[in-house]
Amino acid sequence: MKLTLGLQYHDAAPTTNIAAAFVYGRHAGEWLDAISRWQLPMEQLKALPVPQRDSAATAGLLVLFNGAVPPFPELLQYPYQQLDNLFIPVNAVLTPALTTGERKKLLIWDQQILHPVLGFTGFHHDQLIPLSSLLTFSPPLPADWEHARMGTLPAPSLKRVLLEAVATDTIFLDIQQEIGHQPLEDIIPTPAKTKRPSFFSKLLRLLTMVSPFRTTKSPSSDQLRQQALQRLTDLFDTDYNKALEYAIPLDSPYAPRGMSLDSGTSLGRRDTNFSLGNLGGGGPVSYWNVGDFQQSLREKYLEAAKKAIAAGDYRKAAYIYAHLLGDYNMAANVLEKGGFYREAAALYLDHLKNHKAAAAALEKGGFLEEAVDIYISIEMHEKAGDLYILLHQHDLAMLEYQCMIDLALKHGNYQFAARIAREKMHDNTLAGQLLLTSWEKKIDPQQSLKQYFDLQTNHLQQAIQTVYRDHMPAGHETDLLMVLKDVTVQHPETAIRDTGLDITYEIVNKRLQRHDDSLLAYLRYFIPDDKLLQKDINHYTGHKQAAPVTMRPLQVLQFAKDVKWLSGTRLPQQMLFTGFSENGVYLLDFDMGKKWYYHLWKMGILHPLLITMIFQPNSANRVLLLGDFPSLQAKGLAAPETEDRLTIEMPSWLPQNLFGVSITEQFIITLYSANGVLVFRDYTSSGTAGNPKECRLEGKPFLLQQPYGKIQEVFFHQGFFYFFNRTDILRCAWDGQLEAFPMGAEILHMSATTALYGITLAVATVQGVVIVQFGGKLLSAKSGYITSSATRDIILSWLPHNRLAIGDRLKVAIYKVSGSQVTTTYVAQYTTAATVRALLPMPQPHCIGILDEEGQFSICDLPA
Repeated sequence: MKLTLGLQYHDAAPTTNIAAAFVYGRHAGEWLDAISRWQLPMEQLKALPVPQRDSAATAGLLVLFNGAVPPFPELLQYPYQQLDNLFIPVNAVLTPALTTGERKKLLIWDQQILHPVLGFTGFHHDQLIPLSSLLTFSPPLPADWEHARMGTLPAPSLKRVLLEAVATDTIFLDIQQEIGHQPLEDIIPTPAKTKRPSFFSKLLRLLTMVSPFRTTKSPSSDQLRQQALQRLTDLFDTDYNKALEYAIPLDSPYAPRGMSLDSGTSLGRRDTNFSLGNLGGGGPVSYWNVGDFQQSLREKYLEAAKKAIAAGDYRKAAYIYAHLLGDYNMAANVLEKGGFYREAAALYLDHLKNHKAAAAALEKGGFLEEAVDIYISIEMHEKAGDLYILLHQHDLAMLEYQCMIDLALKHGNYQFAARIAREKMHDNTLAGQLLLTSWEKKIDPQQSLKQYFDLQTNHLQQAIQTVYRDHMPAGHETDLLMVLKDVTVQHPETAIRDTGLDITYEIVNKRLQRHDDSLLAYLRYFIPDDKLLQKDINHYTGHKQAAPVTMRPLQVLQFAKDVKWLSGTRLPQQMLFTGFSENGVYLLDFDMGKKWYYHLWKMGILHPLLITMIFQPNSANRVLLLGDFPSLQAKGLAAPETEDRLTIEMPSWLPQNLFGVSITEQFIITLYSANGVLVFRDYTSSGTAGNPKECRLEGKPFLLQQPYGKIQEVFFHQGFFYFFNRTDILRCAWDGQLEAFPMGAEILHMSATTALYGITLAVATVQGVVIVQFGGKLLSAKSGYITSSATRDIILSWLPHNRLAIGDRLKVAIYKVSGSQVTTTYVAQYTTAATVRALLPMPQPHCIGILDEEGQFSICDLPA
């Protein structure tokens, strides 16, 4: 058996066994620039030039330390370790593992390197290059230079032209105009003019002020401030520009601290032009008790910001959002909208610490060189490479793409690395090698192999034969058959169809020689027109699949018939069902025994509702009701036999255009559409919103294809969120980065069950139901269709003991799911009088509760 030597990566990279480092580049100047930062003794270092995979051109330099210990190992971008005379990345091990004897037999060169992309390269000792040889010194001249004077140095070559960096303490200083501090009461004249006081009136007022019997009290400082706040609020209705000069901040992490000596009963004027230099510069001021004016002032500020934007005064709007409302995200967005891209970038960087948004703002403004530097600093090398292409710096772009490939391989994402090689570097050979490695390592094997075959359009038949002959590790037979089914069965060339069928025959025959007939059923895919094939297979195997048991109800309960029931969910101590009538939305609280209670949210229902009910046991006993209706007032329910309280609600703070929701122990996760782009945003249980994150697939904003209007339940497992859109299962990380797993047909519904080793998804498509398993980050198994079709009424529910319940219209089917390669057995069935709306496990062992839309709830016994 032929084995391919490869690398397996791990997260922890030891710094004690670093023996070398790799430097990308084609010229000595690039190499020495990187090496000089390592602070290693140059005279001790030697190097090996490593060629490109498909040419003799130099791809980079492997620098050997020869015992020197790098004082700053974190400066080494690509450190390597030494195994005898083989150099591999320090965070990798060989796979399969080799004994010392095997290594000596295999490693026949004096030195060799196994690079994750460039492959295996061997060297002789005489190919080692002392670093000093990269420098050329001219011979000394006989001239006397004792009295020489320094001449004019030649101007250095122009490499980059950049604008002066924007400092947050100097932005917009040219437009700042201090307006001075004038009491607000002098701005607004008193409503009614009074007569000029006479001499006697003035004398009487003076005597009153000095009289010991004076009884009239002057207004307190707090009263004067409240009057000033009222004047400020009123001024917004007449002249918002003037009012803004006196406005005070409501929310800001940079709010001034301390108390001034001034009593502060008037509001001073201030500059309304946006200046980051004023953020964070708070000195001591007198305290203003905004009190009841908080909400009204906030509304006035927001209205003023909208007016400023409508008038094209984006800096003034940014001032309102940043200085007065403390909303720096909105301030930066407004600056971008107004074309102040560098100012927005500075705000993103210095105040929001959002490097990605800063780079994007600079890119929009055409400041590509500055954007590239930021993209590189956050390891978005693909984006940096794209900008280098726009700057006509092809070599630098290729280096960034190579860095992106290395980073992807470090995390085991071979498909992503292959896409970079194919789309950005236009290197189909490298892309094919990466996909083939992913196939051999069982990293999403079916998709990896299918993409590999997609690259071999000109010699597909040979590629299929080569994979089967030379790249077929044990246990890959099922994956290969599934890929061949998709690639060859409908192919227009007869030779390729025959090749797929011949390989299928050979694989099935080898299994039969070992008395294993589990792959016989795959012949149906390759010979679809043979109507007798299934009978022949059954005859050969000597048995037929046992017919499913028809379940009989143990008990039937009747809920309200005048309610159209829609869905249900199982809680630890009770079940909840939702429905609607012309009166509004109903909730039924069922104790899973003989008691149930109805709750109603009154509203006019003009059309059938689509309701999603979401509950997670470790989420503060909150149940979310989501649908195409207004927010629902929270209702509290008692859990039977406990003192726990349940809250059922549709919070008003959920975003518009909601697409999907997940509840974790700490957050409510929302996915929603913003101008057609999918956005990820987390909320605390009280509704405090985190920063929105634009969802991106392969570096591009994900444009949401709006599905059938029901809000999805999003499933969370091991740091990832799973949902679907159109024909793809999508997996989303906390930062909004997406991965897509095509199912080949429109997805209608999805349900999940989790275990320590991974998550299993039941996926209903228009062509039927499939089972998909994810182990860690990998799609580890996918079944064929276990049903022939599905409608939009389908519901899926996982039951104990790896059983899956499928309800579609009037039919209920129970399947037993088993095996790492996902095999299913049809074990039970049931027929209802109306459309099935809920399938829930009962507290009794091996029992299921089935609710139809007419309110009939049947409790059935499941077969063992």
